[in-house]
Amino acid sequence: MRVCRIATVLICAFFGASNVSLVHADGNPKKPHQSIADLQQRMYAIGETSGRYSDFIDAEQNAVLEIRSYVAAGDPGALVEKNSAEDTPLMASALMGYSAVVGELLKSDRVRAAIEETNPKGMSAWIYANMAFRQAIWVCNPTVFKDPFSWVPLFVTQSYYVQSSENPYKKTRRLLEGAGAKASMNQAKAEWQETCKLQDENSRAKVQSSKDLLETVLAEGNEAQARFMAEQQAKQATRK
Repeated sequence: MRVCRIATVLICAFFGASNVSLVHADGNPKKPHQSIADLQQRMYAIGETSGRYSDFIDAEQNAVLEIRSYVAAGDPGALVEKNSAEDTPLMASALMGYSAVVGELLKSDRVRAAIEETNPKGMSAWIYANMAFRQAIWVCNPTVFKDPFSWVPLFVTQSYYVQSSENPYKKTRRLLEGAGAKASMNQAKAEWQETCKLQDENSRAKVQSSKDLLETVLAEGNEAQARFMAEQQAKQATRK
């Protein structure tokens, strides 16, 4: 973990907390997808340095300002364009649980009109919100715990998710539904089961019988994380 903290000092220095530019070097406002990608890197850097919840929120608010700036001066088409994963900015921010970014994007008529967009895997913004991958990916795919390069970036950003007065994924879902997103829990569960082929059978059964996928995977994610941390502490104790 300490190696990771040292490695990300350079990232933190580059994405300074108070002086992040709203525009590219050419003077044009950042496109929404770039703002979201930069935010993800900034969140990781914060997790590996200060880890303060307030810093996570400040970083997200900066991304909100970037998107607001883009709406005012950029090409409206970029608000709904798809990235390499075929996700719109709304989908990408819902995947990460960046609820304030989701809320800002939903102020756009163009974004709201495309709220039901899906990628080739059938994922929509609403379905992404229900999967809560930043808090439940290790339920979907337990092998994440075997790869520090996968789980460390997730673990160090957990304060953003767990210290909020309203869970960011729950808030994201609420905002999406308030903007007209169609809720289909059966579809969300089917997408989870199709995507999460490596989950254990106990989790699969809980999802299948669940009335609320989001509540279920958040609970399962918390339990899996607690078990993993207890195992790591036990291993460290035996080495002493």
